[in-house]
Amino acid sequence: MRRLEEQFLLVNRAMKSPADGVDCVEGGVWIVNQKITTLTSGSYTIGQRRVSKKRF
Repeated sequence: MRRLEEQFLLVNRAMKSPADGVDCVEGGVWIVNQKITTLTSGSYTIGQRRVSKKRF
């Protein structure tokens, strides 16, 4: 976490060394944003549990 913090503080366009941690976080944000855009009403449930009819 300390190294990631340092990478975030040192990021600029002229950076010669790779900032892998920053790139990973950016990629994660991109994936989350793509998943959010695919959500539609009724495609997800929150707080409900499916009941199995096979249980007694």
